[in-house]
Amino acid sequence: MSYAENLGLSVLWNGEVVHAPVASADTIDASTEKTAAVFNMPYALTISHCGFWYGARTGTPPTYRISIQGVDASGNPDGTIKGGGSPASATFTPPADATWNTQWKWVALSNSYSAAAGEVLAVVIDYSSGTIDASNCSSMMGTATYCGDDRLSFPNSQFYSGAAWTKSQDTPLFAVKDSTPTKVFGRLMESLTPKTDSRSALKFNIPSTFCSTFKIRGAKMRLGSVAGNTFTFGLWGASVLRDITVDTDTIKPGSVGNAELYFDEASLQTLNAGTDYYIGVEQAAGVCSFYCQLYDAEVGQRLGMPFGTSCCYSGWDGAVWTDDATVVPIVILLFEDITPPTGGGLIVHPGMVGGLRA
Repeated sequence: MSYAENLGLSVLWNGEVVHAPVASADTIDASTEKTAAVFNMPYALTISHCGFWYGARTGTPPTYRISIQGVDASGNPDGTIKGGGSPASATFTPPADATWNTQWKWVALSNSYSAAAGEVLAVVIDYSSGTIDASNCSSMMGTATYCGDDRLSFPNSQFYSGAAWTKSQDTPLFAVKDSTPTKVFGRLMESLTPKTDSRSALKFNIPSTFCSTFKIRGAKMRLGSVAGNTFTFGLWGASVLRDITVDTDTIKPGSVGNAELYFDEASLQTLNAGTDYYIGVEQAAGVCSFYCQLYDAEVGQRLGMPFGTSCCYSGWDGAVWTDDATVVPIVILLFEDITPPTGGGLIVHPGMVGGLRA
């Protein structure tokens, strides 16, 4: 067993959300305008789809093109679509109604692109054909503010006005994936949603390739509470594993914020990788709201998160747990101990913060 020194694992790329995300999309209402996300790949991936957040349509939108491009020495899209004679691009036409508004959209590329680990790329959306002006256009891709990696310098969102690219430090809303999908990379988010079941929890399953056993010291969660009440901060498996009573007056009741809570047992129970566990709040009469990130129900959306499909929201009604795969609680797990898997060292996880001491 290795002392984990309160190592934190976030189940979301944006980690410690500081407010409900506020999305803003770039409006492309001229043939010379473009929007882009610039990033580098964490692993090799055959990219078959590009994803983006669609803001709103005005009038009858034209046909747009989405593509994967290289990046120039200034850190901007270089205008050359990857794939050469088999370009990694596709066209799409948003509907002349509100059915796409504020939704996540995936577009299948006409030709996949085999991206290398570490390769710097850009997903670019620009005009393709049709009437485009202030009365016939769309807003899309863009950024989100008030999330954990707000003021993000890279990856970044960019907008081309027709004369020059401008970079934003707000979180870019983009993603790429393979056809299965087995991997999704990007920044995918929709909105926050509060849960108030009798037990509201993060259901998580630590892969056995990551470790063999572990101990949970506590968690950081986004909560909203009502003054003058109590709730239980708990860890559950087939039964109650750890719990502690929390007075809502100690965590600034009446507001929504991030609460860092720890169990009070001197000796923590050893948990097994590959097993489902639940961590969250138990309450009566909805005195505590447990905040989660809401995602589109489309298959593959959760693969873009650090834990992938190994975690989701689950609510307890007094008899059974019910999972909701479209919702991921805003939780950072805080570890006391982690035992590496047999025959290998601890696998570094993209959601990790903190340190590990042997």
